[in-house]
Parts: sequence; C-alpha cells; structure tokens
Amino acid sequence: MTPGTALGSGCGASAAAALYLEFYSGFDLGGNGLYMTTLAEYSYVCDALADKKGQEIVGIDLGGIGSLVDVFILVTGNSEVHMKTLVDAARESFERRGRTVRIEGENSSNWRLLDAGDIAVHVFSKKGRDFYKIEKLWGDVEILSYEYKD
Repeated sequence: MTPGTALGSGCGASAAAALYLEFYSGFDLGGNGLYMTTLAEYSYVCDALADKKGQEIVGIDLGGIGSLVDVFILVTGNSEVHMKTLVDAARESFERRGRTVRIEGENSSNWRLLDAGDIAVHVFSKKGRDFYKIEKLWGDVEILSYEYKD
C-alpha cells in the first residue's frame, strides 16, 4: 500500500468526501500492512470524528515503543462547542463497541482527552494543537494523516 491510498470502506466519512491515508514521512508499507493493520482497527473513531467535521485528523502508532497506549488519534475542533461534539462522537463510537472510556479535561478550551485503554483520542482547539505540538513530541514514530479528498 502506498501513500494516498484509501483506508477502505470503513473510513468514508461523507458522501461528498472519502477519507484517505497520507504519510507525512512518505513511508511505504511495502505490502506488509504493519501500521495499516494497527490503525485500521480504529477506523471507526476516525469515521465518527470526520462525520462531525473534525479537522486535521492524525493517527500516531505507538505500539512498538512501550507506551501506555498503542495509538493516539489527534483531531482539531474549531470552537468549544465543536470540541464537545467531537468528544461526544468519539465517546459514542467507543461505547457502541462496548469499550469503557474515561474523559479528561471536559471543561478545557484547549485539550480534551478520551482514554479507551489501548487508544487515546486527543481533541484540541487550534490554539491548543499549536501549543502542545503532540506530533513533534513523537517525531520518531510514523504519523499518519487522515485527509478528505474530493
């Protein structure tokens, strides 16, 4: 699989747009699906966030580095109301699969965190995303960006 390839039928977020996978680093999976398999397992969260117009959806596969979680999903909301909508959408997507979710920072205007065990969803404001720069903290792992394509 190469950069720009669709994640599959489970990641189309709306009729007008398909959710595609792009690699910041230009990493080629070479057909082994190592990262794809891990992140595709959580495509339902990306769908839920994209359906609510989440911006800059990014997946970070942390499974191989001894982290407390295997995957981070990062998303940006354009207002506090939008951030709440994104948190609710992610929470509901986890609960539909019987997963327990703990939410931190529910009243924060910059960063809210959903912890579902092996996956953590970070919902940022634009200001919070620019300030915390989570992608830069994990610069030694593959960062996968989900973007709408027409």
